[in-house]
Amino acid sequence: MINKKEYDRAILDLDQAIRLDPRYVDAYNDRGRAYFAKHDYDGAVAEWTEAIRIDPSFTIGYRNRGRGLLDKKQYDQAIADLDIAIKQDPKFISACTDRAIAYEGKGDYDRAVANRDAAIKLDPNNMSSYPSRGYANSYLGHYKAAAADLARVVEKDPTDAYPVIWHYLALARAGDGTAFTELQVDAPKLKRTEWPYPVAELFLGKRDLDSMVAAAAKPDQQCEAQYYGGVWNLLQNTAIAPRLC
Repeated sequence: MINKKEYDRAILDLDQAIRLDPRYVDAYNDRGRAYFAKHDYDGAVAEWTEAIRIDPSFTIGYRNRGRGLLDKKQYDQAIADLDIAIKQDPKFISACTDRAIAYEGKGDYDRAVANRDAAIKLDPNNMSSYPSRGYANSYLGHYKAAAADLARVVEKDPTDAYPVIWHYLALARAGDGTAFTELQVDAPKLKRTEWPYPVAELFLGKRDLDSMVAAAAKPDQQCEAQYYGGVWNLLQNTAIAPRLC
C-alpha cells in the first residue's frame, strides 16, 4: 500500500500486524514510512523510536529516524542517529548523504563535504552528491573543487539552471577566464521562461540588475535574486556583499 501511496490503508494494515505481533520491527518501520510520506514527522519518529527500542541493532531504523529528525530541523539529534547507522553499516550511502544534509543545515560545510566525499567514494556514479558538494565547496570558497563537481552535473543534465549558474560563479570566483564562455555555451540549453534563467541573463549582460530582481515572482526567488545580485556586484568589483536570505 505504501508503494501505491495509499498511506492510510497501509497504516490500518500495519496496525493489525502490530496487534498480532507487538514486536514486529518491520511493521513499525513501515508504519513510520507511511507517516513520513504523510508529512507526519512526529508520528514517523515515534514509530522508528519503537522499532529501535525493540531491536537496537536495527540499522535502517536509525537512518530513518535520522531522516525524520532532519525534516524537523533537529540536526544534532539527526546526526547522532546517522552516526549510529553508519557505525553499524559503513557502506550506508543514504545515511552519509542525510548526515551531509544535516551538517549543511547547521552551516558546517566542511563536515558536509566530508560526508559527500564518503558517499561518492562508495558510489562514484551516483550523481546526487555532486551538486550538493559543489554548492558546499562554493560556500567554503573552494571554487576550483566546486567548479569540477558542477561541471560534471551540467554535463549530465545541461537543462538544470542552478548548476549552470553555480558552475559559472565558481569559475568566475576562482579567476578562471573560461567562465563567461562556459555560461554562453550552457545558457541556451536552459528554459528561458523559468526562474532562474533571468539570473543567467544578468551574468551574460543581457539583463540589468533591477530587471533580474523584478523577474523573481515568489518569496524564495526574491531571496535568491538578492543573493545573486550581491554576487554580481562583487564580480563587478563593488563593495556590496552577497547575502543569502
